[in-house]
Amino acid sequence: MNRIAENLKKIVGAGSAHTLVGKVVKGSVDGCYCDVQPVDGALLKKVRLNAFEDPDKGLLIVPEDDSYVIVTMLSETDAFVSMFSAIKDIVLNVSGNIKINGEKNGALITIQELTDALNNLVAWCEKHTHTGSFEGFIGGSPASGTLTTDAPANGPDRFNSGDYENDKITH
Repeated sequence: MNRIAENLKKIVGAGSAHTLVGKVVKGSVDGCYCDVQPVDGALLKKVRLNAFEDPDKGLLIVPEDDSYVIVTMLSETDAFVSMFSAIKDIVLNVSGNIKINGEKNGALITIQELTDALNNLVAWCEKHTHTGSFEGFIGGSPASGTLTTDAPANGPDRFNSGDYENDKITH
């Protein structure tokens, strides 16, 4: 653990990091950066929102315009947003699996696979019939035979993922 701390100090400079509170300048978010106006101090331009200069890598947290953030200063010119009061978007790009709550709540639903499975069930219901044998009495006379029910005249509606998909969460 000490080795990690030592390496971090080499990267950011021992004792050089400090934090400040500021407000995200409206309309300033551009890719992996935003401008922040500290509550007391000069405007900070191009404050990093993630560790990379590529919004398609790693974790990118985009703050709301005019929201408050905590900025960690690594040097006089290098800073990153370390905490957010309001978040507009979160983009997570991983090459492996995403595990939420230690996988205790099951997996996320793949909407198209669910929709396809439900529509396969609807198609089966539309064609479903019953055939069975019977013996007994009809109107006091003995009777026996085979009875087949017709498929339903009006089957259930097809499922549309737009009816239950949350468009605020994509995966």
